[in-house]
Amino acid sequence: MNDTLIPTRFIMAATRLSKEKDVKFLLDIAERIKGIESIECETPLVIAGSGPLEKTMKRMAEQRKLNIIFVGFLHNRSNLAKYLAKADIFLAVGPIETFGLAALEALASGTPVLCRDSAAIAEVIDQNCGVALPRDATLWAREIERIMGEDREIYRDLSRSRAESFSWSRCAENLISIYQDRPAA
Repeated sequence: MNDTLIPTRFIMAATRLSKEKDVKFLLDIAERIKGIESIECETPLVIAGSGPLEKTMKRMAEQRKLNIIFVGFLHNRSNLAKYLAKADIFLAVGPIETFGLAALEALASGTPVLCRDSAAIAEVIDQNCGVALPRDATLWAREIERIMGEDREIYRDLSRSRAESFSWSRCAENLISIYQDRPAA
């Protein structure tokens, strides 16, 4: 992958493009941010992923004249990592994600996350690394505007720190601690 193809500033989503992921909501968000002056009009929404709604999403984005770049499914995980590390914000719009590994990977890359308040990843997100929101594109656009107007490096450090709380080693330590604290049978 040629790194020069990655935009300088962008908003990112990585998901399967299917109905249950509510990916058409991404189009609504892109529509709302299109009218926000403080967000540079060149700032695209980059969507990584494929699925049954891919052609429909592309057609709808073109009809609505939205600044969306569809990069398809990124087979090489290091390519996804490059996008996640360079993104200004990661959007996790799925309403019923069981955990949301892509969102946690975004945090580990130092990228703040906006997620649905109904998804499990909402329990991970705090005010230091993003926001959990209801399905309201106007609210999402406002939060995108707020975060993009703040110091990127502060969010990067806080997002990485939050993700570290959920690393495999930390999870293993917590599990061992639970077993050690358990009374002997």
